[in-house]
Amino acid sequence: MEVFDTIIKSKRGSDLVTTIVDCQKENSGLILFVHGFKADRSEGGRFLTVAEALAQDNINSIMVSFAGCGDSKEPFENYCMTNCLDDIDTMYQYMLNNYSIDTNRLAMVGYSMGGRLTSIYSYTHPEFKTIALWASATYNGFDNNDTFLDNNVNEMISQAEKQGYAVAYNSFDNNYLHISKRFFDDMFQ
Repeated sequence: MEVFDTIIKSKRGSDLVTTIVDCQKENSGLILFVHGFKADRSEGGRFLTVAEALAQDNINSIMVSFAGCGDSKEPFENYCMTNCLDDIDTMYQYMLNNYSIDTNRLAMVGYSMGGRLTSIYSYTHPEFKTIALWASATYNGFDNNDTFLDNNVNEMISQAEKQGYAVAYNSFDNNYLHISKRFFDDMFQ
């Protein structure tokens, strides 16, 4: 088994900071790990622990940092479902093009917002027969809730419509985020 970090190009031309766990065997299974909102690609090491154990069973894994998350160099304003789904597809295509993958052994693991992304991606890619949703955020829109990150959703949407993004306080990281209008549009789509 080999664990290493690399950079792969996203569909939009940005650099995706990536971790690959290579089981170093032919015709291996594949798991795409999909992190949550503002998390790092290994979900604080949780994904890496699981990926290393699965490598013992002839399964390769890949995980990337989405825009503005972890050690991504992109601004958080680029974080939206559309870009994340493109990044997931980039991970998948990269592994198919560079490793010996058994396409009958494809799986995804999504944590929190990554669970939403995993649900959407696997629905449009039925070749993924196994998915695991870990503390998944799979509700519609904002779950009929008027807050997101302890901020008023309607006020954030109004601000994003006026200037292209909303400024939201993120109590998890004790900082402010620029959340794009596209993020809100994608959430309701």
